Amino acid sequence: MSEQIIQWRGTVGVGDTMQALNVCHYWSRKNKRRVRLQMNWNHGPDFIYHPDDPETIHHRMDFIHKKYFQNDRVIVEHIFDSPNFKFRHWDYDKVRVNFVDNNIFDKGTRTVSTGAWFGAEWLFDKKEFVKPKKKVVVFHHGKNAEPPRRWKRILEYKDWQRAIHIMQGWHEYDVVELDYRTPINVAYRQIQTCEFVICYDGMWHWIARNFLKPMLIPSHEGITSYNTPNAFKAKDKETFFKMLEPDIDKFRLNTLPILQERVDEWNKKTKARIKYE
Repeated sequence: MSEQIIQWRGTVGVGDTMQALNVCHYWSRKNKRRVRLQMNWNHGPDFIYHPDDPETIHHRMDFIHKKYFQNDRVIVEHIFDSPNFKFRHWDYDKVRVNFVDNNIFDKGTRTVSTGAWFGAEWLFDKKEFVKPKKKVVVFHHGKNAEPPRRWKRILEYKDWQRAIHIMQGWHEYDVVELDYRTPINVAYRQIQTCEFVICYDGMWHWIARNFLKPMLIPSHEGITSYNTPNAFKAKDKETFFKMLEPDIDKFRLNTLPILQERVDEWNKKTKARIKYE
């Protein structure tokens, strides 16, 4: 199998690293070529974004890569203090990906043919899927080191606290709250074993995507459908709380089937596209 080098701009987000992994695995399968993914970091190997971070971002990436279906398709190399992909955060044409010696480009006007947004259909290995427990995983932006973009804050911190209080009233269900300080192995295991996820568009959402978990996300942005096509988007606060029934039996009757329908649709498409046998 010949090899394609893909250079990718690394960021501090776990979701961004998983996007890179998903894109590279899917590109490898579709083009029948092994991928050497070169992650370009603008910092050294010991960098942590927040003083309380339990591990580096490249450690998190290496951990999660081992869980991927057919992970030998992609070889990950970390390039620290890289001079590549230098741009200011307000630049429009943020080139983040380079398919070396290949006519695939990343640009501000993105389509599925551009590098960063090439098809990202992929899953974790079959042995990683386990029978879920009666548990809901929640994560939100309230404890982030910096506030996310405004569209990710349809729910403010007090709204998330209200939502968690509602879920804590669901009998027989454990409510597990994660944040960026949660070690990657703990976040992975909690999502792996939960029944569904309620969260914002960020943080650990690509883990839930690759586990095909039912998800409820307050968002009206199209990018949420790319990041988590298995998720149902609640377009505003009113819709979100209407779906978050205080009675778990009503939630399972009225809301969970809607979430599961999105999962079933994406499950069928993804497994067919990646030959998940």
